[in-house]
Amino acid sequence: MIRLAIAISVPFLIFVGTTHAVQAEALHRVSSPIVGSLHDVPVRVLIIGSSVADGWKDSVGGGYLKRAFTHFGLTHRTAFAWINRAVPGQGAMRLNAMVPRFIDQAKPQIVVIAWGGLDDAYDHTPLNIFREDIRQEISLSLAAHAMVFVITPPVSRASYTQFALQQPMYLDAEMQVARSFQNPNVYVFDVFDQMKRYLDKHHETYVPFMADGWHPNTRGHALASRLLLHDFKQYFFPTM
Repeated sequence: MIRLAIAISVPFLIFVGTTHAVQAEALHRVSSPIVGSLHDVPVRVLIIGSSVADGWKDSVGGGYLKRAFTHFGLTHRTAFAWINRAVPGQGAMRLNAMVPRFIDQAKPQIVVIAWGGLDDAYDHTPLNIFREDIRQEISLSLAAHAMVFVITPPVSRASYTQFALQQPMYLDAEMQVARSFQNPNVYVFDVFDQMKRYLDKHHETYVPFMADGWHPNTRGHALASRLLLHDFKQYFFPTM
């Protein structure tokens, strides 16, 4: 099923169908509006991930990804078409074969790769296979003239207990692969480590932010979205 959520605002200032380099330049220059002919066409954002990327247990805002993009759009006059192909319970290895079809059908301008690492940790996905899956997803996205946002998940109880060692290994591998492209159209947003540092700095435990063993609650998604939104602003509006 393809689900769309359209932000009601002026469209994002990237030209549909331009090259990677032009898209990246447009995104960096979004504070100086680019006038184009596609004023009413929102940017198509494809979400690839599992249940946390799908927004599970957020009773209000639809999850940390949707929250961050929505607030960014409302603040910075950007419209997004939200194409959610996150499949709860499926890790990168299980879903890898479906990704080419997702990209082909969605024709996205931004692909958000937001694996949580827990499903692959539970499945004992070999790290070399996981890395290759991520590499393929990024390569396919770039070949489709899309920008790539690799976004790590909020923390969960399992991040501190069941998979305290394994989950960071998968997330680190995911980010290492993304950075290895050295491509200006591949961005890495590390929500996971930022959220851990936030809780530590504010002498908080994970408990008030959790809905269950694997998912943050509404408060946890809200915190993660604020961290991600701050990253968006730092990347694309560094002087503000």
